Amino acid sequence: MVVLSTVRCNPRGTIGFVADPRRLNVAITRPRRGLVVVGSPRTLVAKSQEWQEFFEWAEEQVSQS
Repeated sequence: MVVLSTVRCNPRGTIGFVADPRRLNVAITRPRRGLVVVGSPRTLVAKSQEWQEFFEWAEEQVSQS
């Protein structure tokens, strides 16, 4: 189980290194048994198309189970 904290707090509202698609790819593809993402989906989606796609995929997985 991997817990990924994407929590950011700064005056500009930037999401830092988690905006990099390569880092997102590594973070979500390495866990073998489970992944828990802690953060604000609204903030992540507003700053990154890749996060939007990730959350859409995750919603599909939930609705299929």
